[in-house]
Parts: sequence; C-alpha cells; structure tokens
Amino acid sequence: MEPGLRCHLCGAQELALAHWQPGIRIAAKNVDERFDVATRLCRRCGLVQTLPQPPGELLARFYAGQHRDLFIDDGSGTRTPGEGSRRDQLHWLRHALGSLFGLRVLEVGCYDGYLLSLIEAEGASCTGVEPSLAAAELAREQRGLDVRTGLLEEVSLPESHFD
Repeated sequence: MEPGLRCHLCGAQELALAHWQPGIRIAAKNVDERFDVATRLCRRCGLVQTLPQPPGELLARFYAGQHRDLFIDDGSGTRTPGEGSRRDQLHWLRHALGSLFGLRVLEVGCYDGYLLSLIEAEGASCTGVEPSLAAAELAREQRGLDVRTGLLEEVSLPESHFD
C-alpha cells in the first residue's frame, strides 16, 4: 500500500491491490505516454478504483485528442479487443463480491461498455460514466447501456443509489 492513498468514496486507506498493469500506453493526438495502472478494492466500502490515477491534465488531453482507437468494438462481430482482460475482471468481481445479481453497479470509465455488459448479463442494474464521446455512444447504441458522457464530476447521477 502506497502511503497517502485513500478510497475515492469513503476515504479509507484499507485498499487491497486487485490487479497491476505496468506500462499502459496512452496514445492519442499529441499524447504518447506510459503509466502504471493499479486497480484496488477498498476493504471498507467495496469500491473498485484505479489508484493512483493518471494526472488530470494527461487524461484531459487523451480524451480531447481521441477519436476512435483499438479498444473500441467496431461491431464487426469479431473478438472484442480487451475481451480477455474484461472477462478476467468479471471473474475477479464475482470472486470478491459474490453474486452480482440485483446489484446496482456504477462503472466510472466504462469505455465502450464491454465489462458493464458482462456485469449486466449477471443480473445487475448498470450505469456507466465515460469521458470519450465515441466510446460512450458505442456503449449506448451497440450494447443498449445507460452510459453518461463526461467526467464523474460532470454527470448527473442519483445520490446513494449504487451498491
């Protein structure tokens, strides 16, 4: 556990490392940088989150310069890029949380909604938040998901609604 890291939801420092992805590449117009992604589970409230997060200015440049990339399902019916890791994440969620049936799930940064669609197929009620307009549109149009476009701080969500 890195000193100073706190849960975005409840502020606890009781965070378990769930998944580590070193050297993830953010590549978009005017951006080509690498950073490590640590996915953590708050042992107090159960929030799954990326901590530490990439700097806000890097994410803003990434989403502003992004049009469409390899991680978006193009609807061709071929294997979805990132499918294996999303199925791994679903397996981890089942293991960590038990049944997903009946849960009200909010995925922040849901991209094209692939993981969210897997969670919804488990019987959860799902909502996503995604800053990429192209990815959010695909999630809505191709997967029929409730995905709000923008940053978490910018979208309207019901209070105390999600599990």
